[in-house]
Amino acid sequence: MTHKINYESKITNLWMLIFMGLLLHSFMYLLPLFYGESVAISNPRENGLTSLTWMILICNLLPMLMIFLLQLSEKTYMRWFNFYFSLPFLLLNLGHPFENMNIDPVPWDQVILQLFLAMTSIALTIFSYQWAKEKPVFNINNEQQLDSYN
Repeated sequence: MTHKINYESKITNLWMLIFMGLLLHSFMYLLPLFYGESVAISNPRENGLTSLTWMILICNLLPMLMIFLLQLSEKTYMRWFNFYFSLPFLLLNLGHPFENMNIDPVPWDQVILQLFLAMTSIALTIFSYQWAKEKPVFNINNEQQLDSYN
């Protein structure tokens, strides 16, 4: 009996892990508020707070968009789109821990989280590539079958 890998489910779960990791990454910078410390940025307009806010929104919205598209879109073209879409996340998540290692003092909690996100991005990219290379299964009417793993 051959076991078929349910790539779509694995990829959706990995996108969800990345999304949750990005949320946790943002939340961890706000934790000092619960201990009475300030996290305020002086001169927010000069320090790029508006662009930072947009970057956080976009980085959190993109994994949600991919999950949405994977669940509702045609699977044949989405396989390659998903793979190419995962590449920027892979590059960003691989570089971000090293960027934080240049901060004094090093926020090791963030670095550990970002290393986990980097490993998740590697797995996402590998599974996305394997799914893109997999041949779609067609039925007699030449329509793509829905993935069913019973």
